[in-house]
Amino acid sequence: MAKPTDLNGLDTIFKELAETSRELICFLDKDGVFAYVNDSYKRVLGYKPGDLIKKYKFDEVAHPERHTLTN
Repeated sequence: MAKPTDLNGLDTIFKELAETSRELICFLDKDGVFAYVNDSYKRVLGYKPGDLIKKYKFDEVAHPERHTLTN
């Protein structure tokens, strides 16, 4: 595993952290659309990463009463 001070290894460290975390982790593009979600979204909300990435804005998932999503 890369050392945290090795900037070239930060992507590896983040990937390991995100993929093993039970917390919801995501990145959004400049328009608020999901660019990355970890697998915890499936466990917690029932959405696989492919269901959300490049398809929905964070606000549509965080406030589902405002929007209609289909699983």
